[in-house]
Amino acid sequence: MNQYESCPPYWLESDGTKMGLQCGEHISIEALLHGLMLISGNDAANVIAEGVSGSIPSFVEEMNQYLKDLGCQNTQFSNPHGLHHFNHFTTAYDICLITQRALRIPKFREIVSKPFYMKPKTNKQGAAPIRHTNPLFKEGRFYYPKAIGVKTGFHSQAKNTFVAAAEHEGRTLISVLLGCEKRESRYEDAIRLFETAFAENKEHRCLFNRGHFYCREIMGAKENLQAELLEDLSISYYPSEESPLKAFIHWQIPSLPILKGQKVGEIHLVDETGALLQKKDLYARESVREKFFFRLKKWFLSQMP
Repeated sequence: MNQYESCPPYWLESDGTKMGLQCGEHISIEALLHGLMLISGNDAANVIAEGVSGSIPSFVEEMNQYLKDLGCQNTQFSNPHGLHHFNHFTTAYDICLITQRALRIPKFREIVSKPFYMKPKTNKQGAAPIRHTNPLFKEGRFYYPKAIGVKTGFHSQAKNTFVAAAEHEGRTLISVLLGCEKRESRYEDAIRLFETAFAENKEHRCLFNRGHFYCREIMGAKENLQAELLEDLSISYYPSEESPLKAFIHWQIPSLPILKGQKVGEIHLVDETGALLQKKDLYARESVREKFFFRLKKWFLSQMP
């Protein structure tokens, strides 16, 4: 193990970005979050981690477990701030999952979409402005009015990185660019990706046609149940967002006899995460009668005390 690897992974580097926090300074979590997300305050990341979990190693352990629960399969964090460490790694896909979850938090969306924040005066320092390093928010060459965040990054080994999010006509997109040699190329590529996706037209596909029927054997019935859709089950999607889908029949079989047109179940359409996208009712195509002995058995049971 070399000298670098023996150091705690959350130690700060001299050339890393900081808020400039001082020992004994009293500062709000609101200010720390702005310093973290707007200017990559590595010292703010450590302070937040210690405040949340009692110690930085405990925070990192909890954060890694949370990311596994989120579905990040190729990520392991060794520190809260993201400075290079031999055992600290992630992927563009996992960062996208993290960002997708974070954008559901109103406070996160509020902070990462701010071009400017005035850090209040503390017991150690006066008030000072904090300006977002994301040029998509600033008037100039890379200004992009659809942008809503999120974060720029740089390290000599990671190179130029950028997690961007944009909204247009009710649609939210995320782009993750890693390992960019030139600082400007990440902004150009993000805007190009967004504009290409926003220019897409929705495609429509009928997955299950009206009138198509499904059979099921029912105990005590003279006939098999035939269930049909009275409406097509269709989906609309953007080509770049097409994802694997699965369909399941959820039977809701009523007591015999079943009448023609009676609801007997639903078809559920779910995405790869299991989230329900659509459902359509299934109805009996024909009546289903009881067998004589089944009906007789029910009658005898109903007469018993």
